[in-house]
Amino acid sequence: MATASKLVSLAQAEIGTVETGTNNVKYNTEYYGGKVSGSEFDWCVVFIWWLFQKANAASLFCGGKKTAYVPYVYNYANEHNLSQKTGKVGDLAIISFSGGSADHIGIVESVSGSTYTTIEGNTYGSKGQGVYRKTRKASEILAFYRPAYEKETNSSNTNTSKGVICKVEMKQIASGSTGAQVKTLQRIMYCYFGCPSELKIDGIYGTITKKYCIKLQAALGITQDGICGVNTWKGALNLG
Repeated sequence: MATASKLVSLAQAEIGTVETGTNNVKYNTEYYGGKVSGSEFDWCVVFIWWLFQKANAASLFCGGKKTAYVPYVYNYANEHNLSQKTGKVGDLAIISFSGGSADHIGIVESVSGSTYTTIEGNTYGSKGQGVYRKTRKASEILAFYRPAYEKETNSSNTNTSKGVICKVEMKQIASGSTGAQVKTLQRIMYCYFGCPSELKIDGIYGTITKKYCIKLQAALGITQDGICGVNTWKGALNLG
């Protein structure tokens, strides 16, 4: 089993992966058991299949069925009561480009009202066809397939705000800091403040991260200096 946050994290790590030829990409290589190339090897579904394979949760995607066909995924979700009209983080967005057909798929990274940030394979971006972050309006999404993810659980020194689990070492970080601790703080704030698009989980403590740290400190009622020390960490860990 796997959590929604685990699948999203796996997808985030793949952003920027591109084809080296028409549909010649590592996800297809694993799916078909060797390199393939050609217009018949579309891979948006294959990318989702790959994510669940890497999460050791193959059964959560179409019952473990191996498929590269978007309409099959859409029908499976409907037939197994896994289809939703509104989405949340970790849902699989079934996208329609032609007003009613199931054409494309991505995983929901964040939600802001009726706008969804998704991570999609086999989509066009700055480096060509590859894995990219996209913004989709609700009107573009035919349905949301919600896998039966494992429930996010608490453990010592963790934060579970809005479904994100982060083990935290309460080390002071501030402007200029980089690394895993910064990513942890960014992820906590990203969830707490409703997934703002300007706040990136990139491990770099820049001006935007400082801005949200100050906002977090204000919400916690502590000194607003933009430096994440012990008191800020303790408050962040208790966010619900």
